[in-house]
Amino acid sequence: MAKKDNKSRKTVPPPLKPASKQPVSPAHRSTSSKKPTPSPQQHTSSKKPTPPPQQQATSEKPTPPPQKQATSEKPTPPPQKQATSEKPTPPPQKQATSEKPTLSNQRPSAPPKPSHASGFWSAYGDRGLFSWRIGAVLLTSISQPLLSAPFNWWPWHWVAWLPFLWAVHQQGGKGRWFLGYLGGTASNFMIFYWVIQAQVEFGKIKYPVAVGLNWLLCSSLSFIWIFLAWGIPWLSQRYPRVWIYLVPAFLASMEYLLPQLFPYMQGVSHYQVTTIYQISSLIGIYGLTFLVLWCNCLIYDKFRRWQQERPIFGYDIALFVMILLSVLAYGRFRQFTYDQKVKTARRLKVAMLQSSLLPGDHYDRRKVDQLYKKMSTQAALLGADWIVWSEGEYKQLVSDVLIDANGDILQTKLSAGLSDIRALSRKLDRPILVGTYGRLHQGKESNWTNAAIHVLPNGDVGQRYDKILLVPFGEYIPFERWIAPIMKRITHWRSRYAFGRKQVVQPLQGIPYSFLICYEAIYPTFVRESVRKGSRLLVNITYDAWFGRTTAPYQHMMLAASRSAELGVPLVRLATTGVSTTVDALGRMNKLSPLYQRQVVLQEIPLVYMPSLYLWIGDIFVWLCIATVLVALLRGLRRPATEQPTA
Repeated sequence: MAKKDNKSRKTVPPPLKPASKQPVSPAHRSTSSKKPTPSPQQHTSSKKPTPPPQQQATSEKPTPPPQKQATSEKPTPPPQKQATSEKPTPPPQKQATSEKPTLSNQRPSAPPKPSHASGFWSAYGDRGLFSWRIGAVLLTSISQPLLSAPFNWWPWHWVAWLPFLWAVHQQGGKGRWFLGYLGGTASNFMIFYWVIQAQVEFGKIKYPVAVGLNWLLCSSLSFIWIFLAWGIPWLSQRYPRVWIYLVPAFLASMEYLLPQLFPYMQGVSHYQVTTIYQISSLIGIYGLTFLVLWCNCLIYDKFRRWQQERPIFGYDIALFVMILLSVLAYGRFRQFTYDQKVKTARRLKVAMLQSSLLPGDHYDRRKVDQLYKKMSTQAALLGADWIVWSEGEYKQLVSDVLIDANGDILQTKLSAGLSDIRALSRKLDRPILVGTYGRLHQGKESNWTNAAIHVLPNGDVGQRYDKILLVPFGEYIPFERWIAPIMKRITHWRSRYAFGRKQVVQPLQGIPYSFLICYEAIYPTFVRESVRKGSRLLVNITYDAWFGRTTAPYQHMMLAASRSAELGVPLVRLATTGVSTTVDALGRMNKLSPLYQRQVVLQEIPLVYMPSLYLWIGDIFVWLCIATVLVALLRGLRRPATEQPTA
């Protein structure tokens, strides 16, 4: 600065010695006497030379320059040039160095500090704010297992997603993806924690290994949350007026498209709210998912408008209220229709034999047979019309079936193992439905199947049903060529069944029914195909002892009961160790049996069929959601974002 100042002084010609012909200016007198410097207007009006540049530069500031510096300076240029210059003449080097600590107005301002730390946290914004957002996401995650069975905090679901919505709207960059991953993994881990116990107790896998495997499973299921964390702010920034409809459609689309080992749709939390749950008979369980998340998005949007002092009430609230009232009205109408039909409906007394046998109890086949014969006799004395044994409880081969390449049955050969169950049915004069085992032959291959069959008192045997949807790693090993060597090192468990080929709908005492083995009952599309083939009663047999005293049996029961509300057909649900019950055509459950308690669960079920729109149109609603989201994504690529996250 000093060098530049000296150079500028040499280029300016000095004045023609006005000081020798004129007395000392008042400015110099005031400087020497340490009086305040006159204002620039006074110098201009008197047409006298201006004071030194330090005085001119600091004339607007309260701190005057040092006296020695002012007297030692050369005369300044004419006041006209000084007045027209936009910037004051910088002070000499000594002035800058000596007064730099005190003249804060001449010191360049320090650059603003970044709002977040460098390194790892640079991609996640302010550390404190990011911690708050993590807490908000975890609040939504913790609420997920509490919304449904066995806790049933379903009212909380209408606001449960608000913390997540706030967090991902405020967060930007990689932190948004991390919040989605954290929320999805934590939520799935709390819902499916029972997988660890099943691996440790029955797979004999070491506990740390089981935890790691469950973490991998839950991480793979977190993609819905990850995409949701990205999609919510992306859609709201490009479609600020309709994002509250696009986000629920986005979630419903992902629930339908992304593969899930244990499909746990958001809408299933209302399985005990009969009036609201009837919407699933129109547009499936995905429609209730849409409705619940729509409410969360609407509330959050109104909260943001309130913060921005914008109008809150509008057509969107009126539309939501109108749809919700329509759903409630439809649910009441459907209940009224059911009440009229049930007055003249046939009733069936079903005895479900909940033996409460653990896996280790099945090694003695004779003891198992004796127990079931005793419980069957007790059921007949109680007046049961049908007697149902659970999955795999009849420990004998019932038949050999030869099929062709298309899965069509070419030949069926009944086994001698059927003689015992035939004799029991004849003795009790009751039909018996049993879970058992079969063999499937195709060409030179021969494999065992997880099967079910019914036997009549006259000795006739129904068509055998072989389970189609097998449990991965429990009944078969996916990608066996690569995974089987790893499985051999961590567990001794081996279970390989052949896949069934076709669903079977057959009449029993004039009632067309179909078997659903284990978790086949939790897949909406699969069960819908069975009802479309004419089934008017679903019989779900399952062995849930693997899960222990956890929430899994209740979750399994809840998902199975949802099929009755969707399709309008009753359900018989027997689990070896509980929970066992019957479900009417509206999805309402009868009394639940307790876990691990041996008993004959005798319940009467009305055989009422309630036609549903979902049975015929299927998943058209969710396909409309998929199409809408795809159009929004494609158009959004060319639309600018209206707002940005706060980081």
